[in-house]
Amino acid sequence: MSDSNKMVPLQELSLREFLEKTNQDRPQITGGCVLLTNASLTSAMILMALKITLKKEKVSLNRRFLRQKIKALSTIQIQLADAAEHDLQVFDQYRHILRSKAKNRQLKLDLALQKATDSLLEVCKVLTRAQQHTVACKEYTDLAVVSDLNAGQLILQAVYDALIALAEGNIAGMPAELQAKYDSWKNELQAV
Repeated sequence: MSDSNKMVPLQELSLREFLEKTNQDRPQITGGCVLLTNASLTSAMILMALKITLKKEKVSLNRRFLRQKIKALSTIQIQLADAAEHDLQVFDQYRHILRSKAKNRQLKLDLALQKATDSLLEVCKVLTRAQQHTVACKEYTDLAVVSDLNAGQLILQAVYDALIALAEGNIAGMPAELQAKYDSWKNELQAV
């Protein structure tokens, strides 16, 4: 990849640049990346509501609880942003293998697809934790911003469901023995 085509880190892209890189016939941004970026931005909205609540809260026990949740969700927000970057890296590796003429190309493609699927399903665990923290904060959140928390929870659930759908698409392209492994893992995630 030439320097002019080198991918700039997602956090350095303007929204317009992000959309331009996504809205192409040969996109430079993956569906997983769009979803994970959305989840990271949603975490920012949830954090905004919690920080506004913290500023208004007078009860020290509630303030301590909110600070703990803000810290946990801030970490999750970074993990989601990092997962979006990772999704792009995995996709670039897959695309590089697609263009190669190596004799073991199909094996490499299968391994890359497994890596992409592992990545999607692993980040679902992060989204589950984000939702658990969000739900735990509802009763502590100021009424003026609880709608942001509720909306955030819905978006996180939608991103989770969409990541499962992407993983299912990957799984469908795998050999039967691997499909069983991934179906079991996916079912475990959804049971939580």
